[in-house]
Amino acid sequence: REPFPPAAPDQSMDGKFKTLIDKLEARTKRGTGPIKFFERQNGEYHTVHGQDASYVAKEFFKTQSAVKHLGDGVKIPTVNLNHKKLSRIIKEAVLKKFREVEIYHKDGAEWKLKKKGSPGNFQGFEDILFPDGAAQSSTATMGVRITARKEGHLGMGIAIVDTSSARSFKIAEMVEHTKLWNLESAILQHGVRECFIHIDSNAIYEREKALALFDRCCVQYKECKAQQFKTDNIRQDLQRLIGNITPYLEVLDKTLAMGSLACLIQQLDLLKEESAHNFKLEELDLSQFVRLDAAAIKALNINPQPTDADKNMSLFGLLNKCRTTMGSRLLNRWLLQPLRDGNAIERRLDMVQCFVDSSEVRASLQETDLKGIPDLDRIVKLFKKKSAKLKDLYLLWVFACKLPGIVDRLKDCEEEHQDKVQASFITPIEELIDGFQQYVALIEKLLDFDAIETDREYNINPDFDPKLGEYKTRKRRLKRDMERLQQKCADDLGLQLSKVKLAQLTTKRWHFKVSRKDEKQLRNKSQYSPLETRKDGCKFTTKKLSQLSEEYVETETIYEEQQQRIVEKGLEVAETYVPVIQTASEVIARLDVFISMAHVSVNAPEPYCRPKILPCTEGVLRMKACRHPCIETQDFVDFIPNDVDMKRGSSNCQIITGPNMGGKSTYIRQVGVAVLLAQIGCFVPCEEAEISIVDCILARVGAGDSQLKGVSTFMKEMLEAAAIMRTATENSLIIVDELGRGTSTFDGFGLAWAIAKHLATETK
Repeated sequence: REPFPPAAPDQSMDGKFKTLIDKLEARTKRGTGPIKFFERQNGEYHTVHGQDASYVAKEFFKTQSAVKHLGDGVKIPTVNLNHKKLSRIIKEAVLKKFREVEIYHKDGAEWKLKKKGSPGNFQGFEDILFPDGAAQSSTATMGVRITARKEGHLGMGIAIVDTSSARSFKIAEMVEHTKLWNLESAILQHGVRECFIHIDSNAIYEREKALALFDRCCVQYKECKAQQFKTDNIRQDLQRLIGNITPYLEVLDKTLAMGSLACLIQQLDLLKEESAHNFKLEELDLSQFVRLDAAAIKALNINPQPTDADKNMSLFGLLNKCRTTMGSRLLNRWLLQPLRDGNAIERRLDMVQCFVDSSEVRASLQETDLKGIPDLDRIVKLFKKKSAKLKDLYLLWVFACKLPGIVDRLKDCEEEHQDKVQASFITPIEELIDGFQQYVALIEKLLDFDAIETDREYNINPDFDPKLGEYKTRKRRLKRDMERLQQKCADDLGLQLSKVKLAQLTTKRWHFKVSRKDEKQLRNKSQYSPLETRKDGCKFTTKKLSQLSEEYVETETIYEEQQQRIVEKGLEVAETYVPVIQTASEVIARLDVFISMAHVSVNAPEPYCRPKILPCTEGVLRMKACRHPCIETQDFVDFIPNDVDMKRGSSNCQIITGPNMGGKSTYIRQVGVAVLLAQIGCFVPCEEAEISIVDCILARVGAGDSQLKGVSTFMKEMLEAAAIMRTATENSLIIVDELGRGTSTFDGFGLAWAIAKHLATETK
């Protein structure tokens, strides 16, 4: 166990601070509000207090001994956190426990909110949550308003925004079923992690269903007042966020959807920063994707789970051989949004076929050309927030320089695929090369590549500005003078040069340092002034070194100020390339996903085959030697393939029987997985496959009770079965495992028979 950070003497905790803590805690119920962190001593460490202190100690330290009662007079429960523990707690709280977090800092005598984050909107905490880059999956935030119409049905308006990568609003207004199927589809298809909802009083009976849906889909929710869904200012807000709203005038008349969007804009403070502008507005069409319910996503193992021992235990982990973060995000989105358009599916299959056939091209792109490409979506965000650094300019230059090599590699694809590769990738990338041409020339003049290669320091090229060259020459001269002084000091002390270190303090001032063993050489030498003695050694200086250090720090400050002025101008120019970067992100992400799919298809224990896609009207599901892709990759597994042969009208319902652990559940799940893979445009783990397009994949696999909600195993099973019977169409794929096990054998058999008969004869 790591030691707790020591209690600092300057806690600034008095009766006034205790009142602030009580006021903040009164805003929410215990255990549901944001975890509040307080910045101390300019960020040297942080503290949590009151209920938050107890929660942090229990959930993260696993002991209440971490809580100290500190303060003047009134004692406040407190936990002190160093930077390492703060980062770990924020990461686990947001990504695993779906909690909001807030950081406060002291501005004069008042505590003010510095930044806040939540599972659906963590822009201010990306450096903590994803230190190695952006998230691999999208995390969206949703606004929802539900009302009852006079016609007797529900009306629903939804708005979705993903601020982590794609800067776009997606809105829809629709008639909703009382089971909230469209809401569930929208949540799952777009990876929604946080929702702001208002249910009108005339539809209050749907509240419990909505809250249960959020719990089932692991979505944090907040119930908002109707006033927050007012559309009085939506036009002017969209003009600021989007620009020209003329193309969207028809959409603006959808009051429920616009109200949901207005709530999102307000809750996420999107108008606060200029960097939040340049959004796009899109209408959401749920019908273009296969509908997946939460049970199907779980049954088909689409997303990785924290308990997975192997990344190949989920479809995303198995298929994610992407070399870029953009590709991983796109793959995650495709898995949750299988297509229903046969032509679009065939176009994807054509590209996978191309890279399956062109093995050398695939290997070279995957192992060389796509490696090292930065997260372009992240760079776009930094440019828009005006917080990009020289390193980001350099990384974008590296990417731009890789593009000609990618084009050359793609031209080596098999002849029969050249036309499609030309249209999908070669032509768009050649346009990107032209778009980046001036940027590459600018960066090659702007950056000091020698410093990058030798010291990994990102500086402006001194030749770019005469003043910078002058300051850099002065810095070098002063550094040489200090090194000569270092040699003189070593000779005077009778030590080797390697034992007298020349280093900088945190204040950037230079000093000498010797080990504790050699510290005795400094005694009785008045020309040396000790600064600090610790276990790792003794730091000291001289009058001459102090003088040179002052000059060096002064010169370095002037150098950095001059460099910063040039950097700001360079970033202004670089920001004009944002549209080109966004296009590049989309093109490279698609290329990366197709190559990843081809790689998995070829390198599986048995190669995958290209499925024959049939219209939904055919009602055919025929697979030869079908396998479960996740299970066959596990160690010490000798997978036995099975055939599937179903056709509407003759064999549209199959009952699988067999002994325990005989593979019944695996068999029915692998059919669903194969259909899902086919409709995202990937090859399938079969020798041959004919698959008709389905409109939804519904599952009821395993059932457990929910005692806290008063729902028994049998009740839960019946609710899921009833939902399937109401939702399914003649074009749906339904997977049911052990129907009726939650009651007696006699009753369970009767229910299973009746439900199966209804699906086979009525739904068909």
